[in-house]
Amino acid sequence: MAESEKNDLEMALKKEVGTSAILAKLQLVKSELPLTGCDKSLMGTISTLAHKLHPNCHYNSVNIYQTLMDDLRRKGKTTFDYIKWDDMLKNKALTNTQVQETITIHTKLPDEEDPLAVANDLIKDMNLSTIEKHNLKKACRSYYTNQLIKTSRVLRIKEDLKKIIFSTFDELNDKKINTWINDVEEKISADVCDLLGDQSAVHAAIICELGFKLNED
Repeated sequence: MAESEKNDLEMALKKEVGTSAILAKLQLVKSELPLTGCDKSLMGTISTLAHKLHPNCHYNSVNIYQTLMDDLRRKGKTTFDYIKWDDMLKNKALTNTQVQETITIHTKLPDEEDPLAVANDLIKDMNLSTIEKHNLKKACRSYYTNQLIKTSRVLRIKEDLKKIIFSTFDELNDKKINTWINDVEEKISADVCDLLGDQSAVHAAIICELGFKLNED
């Protein structure tokens, strides 16, 4: 730090907190982002993360970056003066889950044949409103893209659902798809339902796994 910058910082500290004694203990972290073109650098980082989360998929780093920046601008009150780190994270930052969800929304499945085609056909036959069908399709796409990363959570969910769907598959001959999905949901363990989240995510997972089975057959 240049001497002039140090003097300016000392004066600012004395004005703000009444003493500059903490300057000796103050540690400044140098940003890894370049002074110019930081947006392009961030897009490159986003692209690397998106490829890691969803390999072999197509994604738009520009759209992801703009969405994340818009989310940051909308969060919390406009201030840079947060005394507590936790307050700053709560009011101005995005969580790891929020970032991953944004990337997933802007991720397109591989070309050739959409593996969710059967799932989408199943949703068309369900007695749902247009908005409900749209949200369920979006949840199915999110479930599928998450399947591309073989985490223990993903494998646990998939294994549980495949067993239930296999054991109840023949019941589809006598039941409407909505009824069958509700019956399958009741057989899913509570901890797996918790891993999936809300009911829409549970139904999407059931539909996707049924679609995968129909594709295999």
